[in-house]
Amino acid sequence: MTKKLQVGDETFDYPITSDINYGEDASDWADAVTEALKTVQNPGDIPVTEAALVGTSDGTFTTGTIPGLNFDTSFVQRILVEGQITREFVSDPTDVESFTVNGVYNGSEFKIAASYAGDDTEVELDVTGGQFTFKSLDDVNTTSITIKFKAKTIIDEDVLGL
Repeated sequence: MTKKLQVGDETFDYPITSDINYGEDASDWADAVTEALKTVQNPGDIPVTEAALVGTSDGTFTTGTIPGLNFDTSFVQRILVEGQITREFVSDPTDVESFTVNGVYNGSEFKIAASYAGDDTEVELDVTGGQFTFKSLDDVNTTSITIKFKAKTIIDEDVLGL
């Protein structure tokens, strides 16, 4: 006796627990589910994350790393980062800017292209190794700068033994 389970456009006759010799059917279903789940979250992907941009100022610019926005270069090959940057001021209206960063790791460095839309928050993104960094123009009227982001990756499955 089996139960019909569907993954994408494939249907599996999944055996009921009390059935004998269910290993092959169960393994086929598990393999299909594993592949389907990779489209939801791959190793290396980053779920929606929010962080304050706090760094070191030289009097003109503040620079620092972005907490949680880093990639393991031993297996991450391509990235797509999407998000928004919010700069709040003492009395002026809040500036909000969306961004998209496409990037590829060539074995020694990430090559990225960033695009921005919305208010100009005066924040630039970059990456060193797999760690994203920021550079923001200092403004005495700024009370905080935050970033909210998510990322999808393409990975080298062979490195992870997948």
